[in-house]
Amino acid sequence: MKEIQTLTGTLNRGFVGNITYNFNLESSYDKLYICLTYDNEKIRTADNQFKNKIEEAYENHYGFKLCDNQLQDVIKSMKTEIQLAAFINGSFAGNIHMPGTKKEMILSPVISSNGCIPCKNMTGLLKIVINAFSVLENHTSYTLEIKGEEQHV
Repeated sequence: MKEIQTLTGTLNRGFVGNITYNFNLESSYDKLYICLTYDNEKIRTADNQFKNKIEEAYENHYGFKLCDNQLQDVIKSMKTEIQLAAFINGSFAGNIHMPGTKKEMILSPVISSNGCIPCKNMTGLLKIVINAFSVLENHTSYTLEIKGEEQHV
């Protein structure tokens, strides 16, 4: 497959939002491979400020304080949540929200990844949306890689 674009970025703790990339696919493609990888899925260091915020939120929501063991269990259960979505010429092509730090999407007319639909005539505007629901660590790096097989006429 031919590399179309590779992009990198960094997200910090607490980021919630979308990052959108738009590309003009100058050729028509039979197959697209879109892959998002990121690091720091689980929290490495829970400083006192982070722990205090969790305790405060928990108490405000449930009406009682966590004991130390419960706090550690809550911290261990938390993870960075990031999705990957794609649109071609404004039409939905797929959305990947699976566990893990690697989200892979294959688009083609015949076979597509789970969460994606078969796509024909993949040319024009490719819109990639990285949806971050929860980022736990500062300096969480990501790489977005887009490759394609050009259509042969």
